[in-house]
Amino acid sequence: MLVLDASGSMSLAYVDGVVGRIVERVAPIAAVLDIGVVRAWKFADTAQQLPDLHVDRVGDWIAGLDYHGVGLRNNEPAAIRAVLDHAATHGDPTLVLFFADGGVRRNLETSVLLRAASAKPVFWQFVGLGSADFTRYAKLDTMKIRLVDNCGFARLSNPDHISDGRFYDLLLAEFPRWLAAARAKGIVTG
Repeated sequence: MLVLDASGSMSLAYVDGVVGRIVERVAPIAAVLDIGVVRAWKFADTAQQLPDLHVDRVGDWIAGLDYHGVGLRNNEPAAIRAVLDHAATHGDPTLVLFFADGGVRRNLETSVLLRAASAKPVFWQFVGLGSADFTRYAKLDTMKIRLVDNCGFARLSNPDHISDGRFYDLLLAEFPRWLAAARAKGIVTG
């Protein structure tokens, strides 16, 4: 799954095509995971599900991407709840790539949700875009009191100046460890 920050501070990243170029690089992950379709959301004050991203039509999806209509400020819990509601209808292990350019506004609520979600078959890879202070996102990666470590954090100061190999390493490094731990705890079966 893909979650894109659509708050006011991200508008330039959409206009300049940075978000589109990130999506182009994210789409092959779905192909490798053999799902071919990525469920996607945008969020700011509210969260809104976007049309499904079909790997074979990524250019059309990016061309139609509208970052308006969800407000101006970050509300991570709205996006987290939307993804969890969707994931609850599917039992498959889920990788969530969560891109944002700023700090967590509702830190306690976000932490509580993600701690509870550690019993769900969902791994959250938070990705900080740009040069903001990502201390709160980084802390999600090291939270205590979780059934398994269900969060990762990576920072992409300038996503256009990082190799594909490094990009994929940053986004996917913790997912296999989570998958093994989730299987060991019975969160993921099969």
